Amino acid sequence: MGNYLSVSDFVALAGMPCKWQERDLQNYLAKCLRKKRIKVQLEVKCRGGRADIVTPSTIYEVKKWLTRSDIYQAKGQLECYRNSLKGFGGRLKKGVVIGFMPNRNSEEIKAAQTTAWFVSQNSDIEVVFVNQTEEWFPSQSKKWQKYIPLERLKLSLNLGSALRKVNLGKFGDIAIAAGIALILLVILIAQSPKQLQ
Repeated sequence: MGNYLSVSDFVALAGMPCKWQERDLQNYLAKCLRKKRIKVQLEVKCRGGRADIVTPSTIYEVKKWLTRSDIYQAKGQLECYRNSLKGFGGRLKKGVVIGFMPNRNSEEIKAAQTTAWFVSQNSDIEVVFVNQTEEWFPSQSKKWQKYIPLERLKLSLNLGSALRKVNLGKFGDIAIAAGIALILLVILIAQSPKQLQ
């Protein structure tokens, strides 16, 4: 499948709130496009509703999760919007359905992948799973490349409780704090090697 980020990792690296909404993903994507110096409009009124993100060449329909039904719904929305919001020379703008790969169960994932493939092959609308497409990964210097192996260490708040299960004697809390501090220092060094030179 290539590189991917779990939704929770993506959200954390993108600086989105823990209880993120579709609007947070929309704002993140618009920010990414603006960093590429692309003119962006949000919530553009048109016949058929409001297009989430509109650029000079593309209309993006953002969905929190790209389940099978969400992909088809977004495709229908894009078809309406594209007829209303034409590009340069009256040409249709490119349509992109974008959001996170669903992660509840393998059947839902397979259905989403199959639907995305079918829509992309049988129309001129592209389906993008944002957490499986490096172009959209949080760009914090491509930290995700270093973050993915670190994530496998299962660094989280659970680290402290896991270490407490090991008998470290009366200096247990100090050892846990020192261990966490050391791990955080390693992460900081790994993520900013240029700053240390």
